[in-house]
Amino acid sequence: MLEATLKMAVERMRNYRRFYEQNEMAVRDQIINPILRGLGWDPESPEEVLPNVSTDEGIPDYTLMKNEKKVCSSRRRNCLWMWSRGKLFAN
Repeated sequence: MLEATLKMAVERMRNYRRFYEQNEMAVRDQIINPILRGLGWDPESPEEVLPNVSTDEGIPDYTLMKNEKKVCSSRRRNCLWMWSRGKLFAN
């Protein structure tokens, strides 16, 4: 399932790059949330995924939680920047 989700995300980013560069909500709903689900996270659960919560490092787009502790934080723009330079989902 994860492999199919990643392929879908790459295809969407290739086909709709300009749209996603201008629409953060579409990136969240159509790219990032499906990938999080594929990895076993529930983006609708505040026990697992906290969007835009202030931390010592700033305000990441997502903070992933496990047993009420931060596992990692990520920024949507970093993923798009890496993908645009061929560094994300490389074959």
